[in-house]
Amino acid sequence: MGGISVPIQTQDTGFTTRTLTIGAISPLTSKLVNDFRFNYSTHQIASTVGLDTFGGAVPFTSAAFFGGTPQPFTEENGLFSFQVFGGLRSTSLATGLNTTNTQRQTNIVDHFSVVKGNHSLRFGVDYRRLSPIFAPRGYVAIGFYNNFSDIVADSVGGIQIQQSRRGVFGFKNLGFYAQDTWKTTPRLTLTYGLRYDLDYAPNLVGADPLTVTSAGFDDPRQLALAPQGTPLFKTTYNNFAPRVGAAYQLRQTAGWETVVRGGFGVFYDLASQYVGQIAQVTFPPFGGFLQTNGPGFCAIAGQPLGCALGMGGAIFPLTTAGAVPRRSRMVCALSRSRPLPRGKLSAEQRDTGGCRSSHAQRDSAENRARIRRLETRRRAADEN
Repeated sequence: MGGISVPIQTQDTGFTTRTLTIGAISPLTSKLVNDFRFNYSTHQIASTVGLDTFGGAVPFTSAAFFGGTPQPFTEENGLFSFQVFGGLRSTSLATGLNTTNTQRQTNIVDHFSVVKGNHSLRFGVDYRRLSPIFAPRGYVAIGFYNNFSDIVADSVGGIQIQQSRRGVFGFKNLGFYAQDTWKTTPRLTLTYGLRYDLDYAPNLVGADPLTVTSAGFDDPRQLALAPQGTPLFKTTYNNFAPRVGAAYQLRQTAGWETVVRGGFGVFYDLASQYVGQIAQVTFPPFGGFLQTNGPGFCAIAGQPLGCALGMGGAIFPLTTAGAVPRRSRMVCALSRSRPLPRGKLSAEQRDTGGCRSSHAQRDSAENRARIRRLETRRRAADEN
């Protein structure tokens, strides 16, 4: 375990699924049957992260990131994190809301079955609507440090803030199908049919996605933004999907029954799996970020002090004002748990340098002395 970071944070993820299904099978005649199905279901995932109090640690709160009160964001609607880059002793501590996403589905299927001689015919319609809710945390503030010594020296390596917003997607799919199962001989059964699908261009509520002109697909020099409100793609109306299959029974001997099956079909992808990729918390249309780096990070990148990265307020009024930690609230202190035998540090203390979060201010000289004591004890533990 030596040299491997052990984060002292927890994650709570909850899953909630609700489903309602209604069905009705109606024999209209001795050879004609109607089968109707309705389904509405929701599936929600909610996730939060927090810090434990192991070994007497005092978790930090969002108050460490804002200088005034009332705080513009709290753990109820934001995520706050300290990240320390120290090689094999790197660690990350976070607290707050992660995300709450909900999938909602409505599905209606209705088909007629007709039996006529050796033929079993089926005709039907299939309608599906998906309306997922993308609800990330509204705000993220992250303080970066190059090492644990910079924490007690109040030397912030960089600050990144993110803002995200809620959005609701709308997907509609409509399909019609016809199929015939023909038992040509006692051993051979043929199944063939045709399906027609309409995959409508999705819509978004709460955000306007950026689209580009198709001319840029072949020539990047002509790439340009399309007018606002342009759909993500054009709905196509020629999605015919023929399908055919066969099943032949080679042997009927009891215990040795053998059936050979084969088939061919045309299938169309749904846009939902690709459109969902635009739901990013740090990029348009749902988010943006701004990062301001300190002396250490800027020097490594060869940039001037205060070098900035990110969206620069293209979508949201991002600003680092009031979002920089007032003073490092992460201090490295020995755990006040029961003494360890032979003066050895626990794996967690070795990996994080005994780092704990605290609201109380610590004298800088005292903290440096503690770090030196920790380093001495760590080296002694490693030698043993």
